[in-house]
Amino acid sequence: MASPFDSFDPPTVYAALQELPQTSGVVTADTIRLTTLFLSNTSDTDRKVTVTNTAGTAYVSLMSIPANTPAPLLEFPYLRAVGLKWYADGAGVNGQVEGYPDV
Repeated sequence: MASPFDSFDPPTVYAALQELPQTSGVVTADTIRLTTLFLSNTSDTDRKVTVTNTAGTAYVSLMSIPANTPAPLLEFPYLRAVGLKWYADGAGVNGQVEGYPDV
């Protein structure tokens, strides 16, 4: 018997694993359904991360990530985001954003 999930498309990667900017940078200007946010701090210093929509509504606000540590996986059950921006307070934070187009 086939799984009922066999027909679902995998999420779109809106931002492949990359270093976050240190000033607010646009991840996507599209309206999306945010599902997953991966974050990891590869620096030797604790870092803080902020993720907002383009209007400035914070989804993650100054979340602290200890030095040389991945953050817990952040899951958003199809959160509608009108654009997405992110930044870290220093170098060494990597992130990836996954979701679906808002249809």
